[in-house]
Amino acid sequence: MSLQAAYDAYAAGRLAEAERLCARLMREQPARTDARSLHAVVLARLGRYAEAEAQLRELAAREPNEMLHAVNLGCVFLDQNRVDAAVEWFRKARALAPLDPGVNFNLGIALYRQGELRDAADFLALALDKQPRLDAAAVYLARARLELGQRGPAREALERITTLESLSASTLNELGLAWAGLDEFTRAEDLLQRALLVDPKLHEARINLATLTEKRNQAELTQSILEQVPEDLRGDPNFALVQARLLARSGRNEEALQSLDRFSAPAGLPASLLSDVQFERGKLLDRLGRYDQAYAALLEANSLVRDNFRRFQQDIGDENAPIPWLERGLDTVEPYTSLMPVGEAEGAPVFIVGFPRSGTTLLDQILDSHPRLQVLEEKPALDAVISELHHHPRGFPESLNALTDADWAAARRVYWQSVSKYLTRRPGTTLVDKYPLHMVRVPLIRRLFPGSKIVLALRHPCDAVLSCFMQNFRFTEATHGFWSLEGSARIYDQLMRQWEAQRVKYSPEFLDVRYERLVDDFRGEVERLIEFLGVGWDDAVLNYQQHALQRGAIN
Repeated sequence: MSLQAAYDAYAAGRLAEAERLCARLMREQPARTDARSLHAVVLARLGRYAEAEAQLRELAAREPNEMLHAVNLGCVFLDQNRVDAAVEWFRKARALAPLDPGVNFNLGIALYRQGELRDAADFLALALDKQPRLDAAAVYLARARLELGQRGPAREALERITTLESLSASTLNELGLAWAGLDEFTRAEDLLQRALLVDPKLHEARINLATLTEKRNQAELTQSILEQVPEDLRGDPNFALVQARLLARSGRNEEALQSLDRFSAPAGLPASLLSDVQFERGKLLDRLGRYDQAYAALLEANSLVRDNFRRFQQDIGDENAPIPWLERGLDTVEPYTSLMPVGEAEGAPVFIVGFPRSGTTLLDQILDSHPRLQVLEEKPALDAVISELHHHPRGFPESLNALTDADWAAARRVYWQSVSKYLTRRPGTTLVDKYPLHMVRVPLIRRLFPGSKIVLALRHPCDAVLSCFMQNFRFTEATHGFWSLEGSARIYDQLMRQWEAQRVKYSPEFLDVRYERLVDDFRGEVERLIEFLGVGWDDAVLNYQQHALQRGAIN
């Protein structure tokens, strides 16, 4: 009997048959390590991990230079979530075959699950370079880069995927989470549903789908998805988070809090998940008027985010120092007063800016409901221009004073090409680019689109600062410092000083819209805003809430 028959049975998923064939070969030809190796793999697939481990350890001791034994042992440990042991054996395999794409892929996956994101990204990128069609490596590379705050490189990794057909249900689940991390919610939902078609028992994907539909304001659908999760899996903290958010939507804050309290400090819970729990607990405690407890929960949540950030960004320096990304100012740019050619000036976008949590989202929901306006919500179109200008011989921002009209026309094309990646433009509408922190990019905006208008959202600093402290901004250089009330206040001061200096020097055409004034006199303030934009009044803006529900998730 040949080993091929056993391989064929294994490949077809006939595991019991494959196990019998391997066992028979091992009895008939005891010296055949290839049969013993495949037998161990089959045992692992059957859930007989102790037998598989013992057999593979024996093989690894007998043939220490055989890379496959180390890889198989690593996979056995990874299947059992014994991640440290998996990393150890994958590293042994890599010492034997440092450029093997499969070895680097497996090591990258294990390091990703271990939380070693930078090393994981390095090995996954190496695997992908050696085997460009290794689509699963692109998926996990994107996930690692997203958690490192590298949204652009994450998208680049996802765009390398050639086909979905070869991806397992668990990898499709990860792919859905990656696109969700890039705010591509429709695509993410489709992928999670696809994962469930491949494996209806992958309830992790079902819970992730519920998380996504809740974020998209589909409460009834979310509840129906959660009801499909078996009772014995409802103790999952991700399940509890979605359930708590649904309960909070209906005002059942105490029940929501109780569902999360058991996860407030469990051993072994990933820091990112624990911070999610603590942020949600803090908001619930705040609604219940238990402010000291709310502050403690939010302080813990922010500490977790901060510590995770520092783990991968050792060069950020003292968090009490001026914010690094604000120090890279554009105040050396010379004021620019010439106008764009007719036609280009008419197509200049409107920019919504402001300190985070100052009402920029409310403004974008109102303006997007107007038939002559279309909002691009927090997408890096302007960043694409900056990336392009970095390639200029004088770099960025030094090149801004040296660019010709032709250079600026090319830069505008880069901007609009980037917009088209995220938005299908409606003919006859003005683009509204909502990105709060563009408030410190006035010199670039004035040079790129001299005809543009800026809407500045303002809110009482005590409210804005507190709201930032209560918001889970995740892992990003731009939110470095929001981890305490003091840090948030310092950023507010620095941002507003920079805005004021740029307002005086570059004279943008802008309108400030105060949140409190908008709440007190909604129609009057919106009329004032619409008049400033020159698009004419439309009653649709009075029904912006309904329009917002149709748009789905809010960033």
